[in-house]
Amino acid sequence: MNDATGATHVCIVRHGESEWNVEKRIQGQMDPPLSDLGERQARAVARRLSQERWDAIYTSDLARARLTAEAIAQQVGLQIAVRTGLRERAFGRLEGILHIDARAKYPDWDAPELGRETEEALSERARSAFEEIVSTHPGQRVLVVTHGGLIRQFLGSIDLDGMAEPVTEVRNTSVTRLEWGSPCRLLICNDIDHLLAENLLRLA
Repeated sequence: MNDATGATHVCIVRHGESEWNVEKRIQGQMDPPLSDLGERQARAVARRLSQERWDAIYTSDLARARLTAEAIAQQVGLQIAVRTGLRERAFGRLEGILHIDARAKYPDWDAPELGRETEEALSERARSAFEEIVSTHPGQRVLVVTHGGLIRQFLGSIDLDGMAEPVTEVRNTSVTRLEWGSPCRLLICNDIDHLLAENLLRLA
């Protein structure tokens, strides 16, 4: 069903809190599950999004995103479509290491020998994934469940009207909405009202 404005409405959701988010461990493309709190966050954002009509839901194949997407899909009555292009940034040899240890051991995270995905490569991958999704659903309302690093890089790499300053933080299960076009129009960014309403934020 087409949106009344004729534009594709894209709602981007970061996954729920993972066990490695709690441990402050670099995840990249490794695959830790959701924490108990993350599962509750996923159900909360699912309830929020179930109040609206959606035409499709896409997700990264990594468990923390896929499980969040499955919780949403149950509430909105859709089947998920998996796209590996929506994966988090690859961190090479840094993956699985605590952030504090990685900073101490590897001061230059962009050193080629570490194998970290470049910002340029991540931007290109993210834009390609979103462009393919939007081209499949012109004028429709689409949910995309993905990862914080990819969301930040993507928003910073496109022509975007309505963003006053770069996005530096993307909270777990935050909701960001775009009206797709040239430029894209940012409607809301990093919104976590559903978590605040249910006291589902980790404070430390």
